[in-house]
Amino acid sequence: MLAFAIAMAFSTIPTPIYALYQQRDGFSPIVVTVIFAAYAVGVAVALGALAAFVIRGEELAAIFLIAYVGLAVPTLLIGAALAWLALPVVLGVFAGLVLVLISVATPRMVRRLAA
Repeated sequence: MLAFAIAMAFSTIPTPIYALYQQRDGFSPIVVTVIFAAYAVGVAVALGALAAFVIRGEELAAIFLIAYVGLAVPTLLIGAALAWLALPVVLGVFAGLVLVLISVATPRMVRRLAA
């Protein structure tokens, strides 16, 4: 649950900085999207170890795949500027999947603690 809370909290914190990078360094919208994607992958990798205590690897991989495809498709189809509007939807899907998988994983955790 902590990993989920951190992922949700930190997913959009640096977003205002990207516009400053774009102005200062002359980045195109595609470069800003790549920077954002690199940050998102970094958060996912960092939180993967925490989530491994609760969710199996295949389930976690499916969550992140759905989330990143959900962000990449709008970026490719409608451009980076409008793709930022899709981020809350992707985070909502991510949140729902994580909560479902945590509820599924809870009996496994209880059995592991009981043993």
